[in-house]
Amino acid sequence: MSVLTPVKCSRSLNELSEKLPEILFTNSWAPSKEELAATFRQVSLYHQGGKLNADNVTLYQQQLIASLLTLDIESKKVIGNILEISNFWQSCFAMFMARVDSLTVEIIIRDIRNILVLTSSESKFKIIKDIDSLAQTAISRAGNNSSEKNIIQSVRLSNIKALIADYTESDKSTTWLKGALKAQIRSQIDAISIFNNFMRDSTNFQSELARNSNAFLMTYLKSGHIRNVWIYAKQSAFDNLAKEHKEICKQLDENQLDNMLMLVQVGNYIWLQTDRLESFGVYNLPENYSDLQVLVSNMVEKKCNFHYLFSRKGFWQYKLALSFKNGTNFIPKRSDYLNH
Repeated sequence: MSVLTPVKCSRSLNELSEKLPEILFTNSWAPSKEELAATFRQVSLYHQGGKLNADNVTLYQQQLIASLLTLDIESKKVIGNILEISNFWQSCFAMFMARVDSLTVEIIIRDIRNILVLTSSESKFKIIKDIDSLAQTAISRAGNNSSEKNIIQSVRLSNIKALIADYTESDKSTTWLKGALKAQIRSQIDAISIFNNFMRDSTNFQSELARNSNAFLMTYLKSGHIRNVWIYAKQSAFDNLAKEHKEICKQLDENQLDNMLMLVQVGNYIWLQTDRLESFGVYNLPENYSDLQVLVSNMVEKKCNFHYLFSRKGFWQYKLALSFKNGTNFIPKRSDYLNH
């Protein structure tokens, strides 16, 4: 029979009590894939039933949701991308703010780059601003409460601050929020550049039309209204891409007429462009859906329903902007995208 060795002095106990929170709560927290898969199914049902809130979701489930949000690309291929569920982030953020939990915040901040590069039904511009608001709220609350029973929260607070500092380490002049927004825009520009580079080498390349299209696209990118960008390519085009671009690009069926497509989500609309630059498609997303990627994959089969009409007054851009206005409450000035 084993016997516990008694602690000989109270100082040892005091030292252990001081170190215990750091030992327990600074190590990486990693739920199992089974837990995450089960949580994905459960919270999807909660969301569908309007029950994704702090009254129905336990604190541990909330922390698992934070892990689901920040899964890497390969893991999301297996478990699923919960951010692709229509309006999921809005309910999720409301729950996070109703029950501000420092571990939830730490999980999200630690792996936020995985949110930036993956698709979501909500604008990542808004998601980043919401996460910043959540982090600042957590820091403020933890800073105002220094009681001994909240020593764990203090450790979490230090972790969050360290993660934020690490994120902006390369550019001391910027804030975490600005740095995250820059990274998000950069990830979208990387996807757009794949399409632009392919077009530039195409026999169908029309420099002025491409320039007009890019200038118009950039007004929505800079204003934070582009939610997602998808690039699809036939096998022949896909094989010639750089390794890092292949991770972004999806493959087209070989029966497809076009060699490469770019689909851009602006508000609740999908703007489809082909490498031929003859016409484009604009399609409205349904109000509710469970898998955005499935919807988009079906759209690559649709025919383009609008034609580019050259006009120095930006005729086609203006018509397209009017369509996007319904889902964004934003319309750019013509001077923002003409004469570039």
